[in-house]
Amino acid sequence: MALSEMRKVYIIGEESLREPLVKKLAELALFQPEELEQQEINSHFKRREFSTEELEDNLSKLNWTIEYLAQFDGKKGGLGLFPVKH
Repeated sequence: MALSEMRKVYIIGEESLREPLVKKLAELALFQPEELEQQEINSHFKRREFSTEELEDNLSKLNWTIEYLAQFDGKKGGLGLFPVKH
């Protein structure tokens, strides 16, 4: 049996699926699970802080885009040479 290089993997998902997924992957010999301390887990993820002002600015831009695109809703597509099927 050939040896392979070991690589770390992080699986992110619903906590309710954690145990069955880890167990199944271990049974298939796809990886060897290892418990990590919460501090080590947190060190791999950067926490992003959002300001209310930043979120409101992004929401305002999104609303403007939606309103702008609404003007094209229901108009003929393409060059208007052929009827559009609905």
